[in-house]
Amino acid sequence: MLRQGQASAAQEELDTLVSQAPDVPEYLLALAEAQQANRQADAALTTYRKGLRLFPSDTVLSLDYARALLTSGDAQAAHRELLGIPPSPEITGRRLRLLAQAAEQLGKKGESHVHLGEYLAFQGQTREAITQMNYALKEADLDADDRANVERRRKALLEQLRKDRDR
Repeated sequence: MLRQGQASAAQEELDTLVSQAPDVPEYLLALAEAQQANRQADAALTTYRKGLRLFPSDTVLSLDYARALLTSGDAQAAHRELLGIPPSPEITGRRLRLLAQAAEQLGKKGESHVHLGEYLAFQGQTREAITQMNYALKEADLDADDRANVERRRKALLEQLRKDRDR
């Protein structure tokens, strides 16, 4: 129903499903999405928080919560949430894109470029990842340790690019 533009009907049905089976994370995710579609951002955030209390290690729930926080303008909370999610191959791309977006909204341009670079590297776009690392090194918000880490990563990406060309 939600995908067919019937967000209100979907929300009503999902409210019923969640009350009948509150331990099903997919229902909570879908309810929060319906609430967002119905422009009920506060209710959606509350639903995500309820889900995370019940399922604290659910990375999909955490990612969607972080996205909702970004949408509602709370980049600081989204950034904190995203940094707390353990990396895993299934969510790496989404997590890195959201981290880049949160850092950008917080004015952390260097960090944003680093996360975007890592996202591009994850996607196999090594040349573009190196470009983002170069941009990161030009930003003032990175401290000496961060700069050293970015430079090491940049060198590793350059080496990867050379290996890819030699194949």
